[in-house]
Amino acid sequence: MWLPKNSEKKDGVNGLIAVAIDKEKGSQNALKWAVDNLLSRSATVILIHVKISAPSLSLSPSIFALKAAGIISNGHDSSHPEAQKNIFLPYRVFCTRKDIQCKDVLLEDTDVSRALIDYASQAGIEHLILGSSAKTSLL
Repeated sequence: MWLPKNSEKKDGVNGLIAVAIDKEKGSQNALKWAVDNLLSRSATVILIHVKISAPSLSLSPSIFALKAAGIISNGHDSSHPEAQKNIFLPYRVFCTRKDIQCKDVLLEDTDVSRALIDYASQAGIEHLILGSSAKTSLL
């Protein structure tokens, strides 16, 4: 009646596929879903991470006061370029195990959704996969 999951034939999809990633479990689920449902062997996926930059002073003049009070962390570990590149490491390992090529894109913006949409539009990405904190939230 229904084919078992292992015997499903997956041909992949046409066009560029990108997965938005961060440190959360939802990003891991999104990449796993893309590999299981959209990507074929030796396909290429673009991994996109958006680093949230501090808003300009005209938008939030109290940002320095919040940092001084300890409400906002200085982010020394996450602002270091090597720390930002390390976020891609577990995703690269997963792609290598599945024989999927990946390219890393690190964006910096104050608005994550705007950065993702702008990049997807400029790069001609046809499929942008986003993670969710709960599997049932999109049903």
